[in-house]
Amino acid sequence: MERKLIKQGKGGFTIYLPKKWVDSKNLKEGEAVDVAEFENGLFVSSESKKHKSCALTLDEEGRNDVKNILTHVYRRGFDKISISGLDNKSFSIIEATIKEQLPGLEVTEHRDDTCVLESLSDPTDQKYEALVRFLFFIIKETQQIIIKDFETNRLSRFKEIEERTRKHDRLVYLCRRILSKELYSHNAVLEWELLTFLMHIQHGHYYLYQYASEEGVKREAEVIVLLKELASYFDLFYNAYYKREISSVHKINSSKFKFQLGECIDLLEKTKNPVVVSYIRELFRTIQIGSSPILAGLFDEKITSQA
Repeated sequence: MERKLIKQGKGGFTIYLPKKWVDSKNLKEGEAVDVAEFENGLFVSSESKKHKSCALTLDEEGRNDVKNILTHVYRRGFDKISISGLDNKSFSIIEATIKEQLPGLEVTEHRDDTCVLESLSDPTDQKYEALVRFLFFIIKETQQIIIKDFETNRLSRFKEIEERTRKHDRLVYLCRRILSKELYSHNAVLEWELLTFLMHIQHGHYYLYQYASEEGVKREAEVIVLLKELASYFDLFYNAYYKREISSVHKINSSKFKFQLGECIDLLEKTKNPVVVSYIRELFRTIQIGSSPILAGLFDEKITSQA
């Protein structure tokens, strides 16, 4: 939206803040807001972050789906969550979910069929970029484990892959919580979309390894070559995001004809492990379509710099 500058005093300027935004933050005349400078713009936020709380009452279906409900509420940024309608099983699921996936959240009260969860340590905007970089690192680590184990024909580290995937999920939820609490000043919609694709990419590797280890898939040279090309393909994804290389996005998109519509199809027709190749092909596809929010962010930066 466009706002005109209003001259104030000796060289200062003011603008009107949108009424809808002011009302949504419950701001009143005389209250302070925080103004932070970043890149080519200013980020205005309410100075005192509002303490968000919610109350949930579970029925039988809700108790069966309590894990998904809790992770959704967590990533929405609520600081205090009161839950009623629990049984022993659903409370045990809550405890396990907090431990495995929701950092900073703790049970502060539990009696009968109710409990209260509170955030005892919340993230800051400074942590977001480090967390996202770690998400990329976990995927890269997972890829190297898979390549090595396929090369040595020893698929014995599923528990390790599983733990990395749990950690990855936990950090994605934490990043989404930061975005929901408006602690990060970049485009939250694009970042949320990127986090979703990063989660899908890690999960794709997890399911690939799970299948291969359970089925006792044997070493196949062409599959190993494809796995190494997949790792290089993800390097382009990383460079596009962190080095802000739009050329890497173009390479990702143009290479789909080589990989997911070329080499993967060719190998599917002759491999002894078609399910494994199908997983790899889907990972190429996920990385390719996952570059979309990165490309959108790079175009936004370019438009802003030319304005």
